[in-house]
Amino acid sequence: TLFRSIRDYLRLTARAQIIYVVSVILFIILLVTTVLSETPAFFKVVACLLNVIFIPIHVLVANIFTSWYFAHHKSLIRKRAREKVAHHIGLKIIVIAGSYGKTTVKNYTFQLLKYAYQTQMIPGNINTS
Repeated sequence: TLFRSIRDYLRLTARAQIIYVVSVILFIILLVTTVLSETPAFFKVVACLLNVIFIPIHVLVANIFTSWYFAHHKSLIRKRAREKVAHHIGLKIIVIAGSYGKTTVKNYTFQLLKYAYQTQMIPGNINTS
């Protein structure tokens, strides 16, 4: 329809996009090496079909290959956050966790505290880690 919200569309995270690209590269490398190998045509066809069947394995291997990068990136973000928080003496941080209702509790908490304290709230909700 004309008035669809942004939540109606699937958006891949940067991590999912990188894993997708790496898994496609793995798939192509295996496909090309299979086609260029010196094996009979029957075995090439079987190997190509197996390559297609094992696409989830390509995604798993791509995730393993890229996990070090994402772990390093996450540690840098946490380090920068710790440094920023350390500069604010007396800063209080409220963390809300649970299965559901977090955004509602966040909004209520903000409304209750905004008159007594200088507050800041993340807009919307962030459902990815």
